[in-house]
Amino acid sequence: IWFHAEALLDAGLLVFCAAAAHQSRTRPLMFTTKFGPFNGSTWEGLCQQVFKRKYQAECYQQMPASPGDFGIEGYTSVTGWAFQCYCPEKHYERTELYENQRDKITVDLRKLKDNVTDLQARLGSTKICRWVFVTPEVDRNALLKHAKSKEAEVRGWNLPILSDDFMVLLHDGDHYLVEINEVRAAAGEALVFDEAAPALTALTGEQEQYEQNV
Repeated sequence: IWFHAEALLDAGLLVFCAAAAHQSRTRPLMFTTKFGPFNGSTWEGLCQQVFKRKYQAECYQQMPASPGDFGIEGYTSVTGWAFQCYCPEKHYERTELYENQRDKITVDLRKLKDNVTDLQARLGSTKICRWVFVTPEVDRNALLKHAKSKEAEVRGWNLPILSDDFMVLLHDGDHYLVEINEVRAAAGEALVFDEAAPALTALTGEQEQYEQNV
């Protein structure tokens, strides 16, 4: 009886481990931020809600990636700001994160040139003056250097959809902290105030009676 029970226990443990391994393989990968865990799709979903709140007066227009991804996920019709969102699908070492962000900027800016006719049909009279790369965090100032280099290159293309003062900007999540908290509050989620809870100063001196009772 003892050996039979032990065999059943081992079999149950194997089944549990197999199920846990399967769940680990099928669980979507996430990039952990101060705003919560995200992947590319969920970060874009949050950004779209943020843009629609923040840029309502500038007539923000979402650009669905169907058919085709034209290098922007939305733009403001009045002011000509275009937005491209990016969030890693998993955690990277800092240098690797920078390289992925750098390459994403390069690839998506190229799409402006490759899809200029399609973009012009969708932008109408709006000219893009700011292309904003929106990502949860920017860890390397080398990314700013790359953005300025690509900005000069894109200006040299003289595309009819771009203004003469076209610029590439980098925005991390803190640029939209107010709107992110509005979205979280509407969903009944905890608000984000800072990366870490503030440290309380230690009490010194003789304790009062109420302190002793705490």
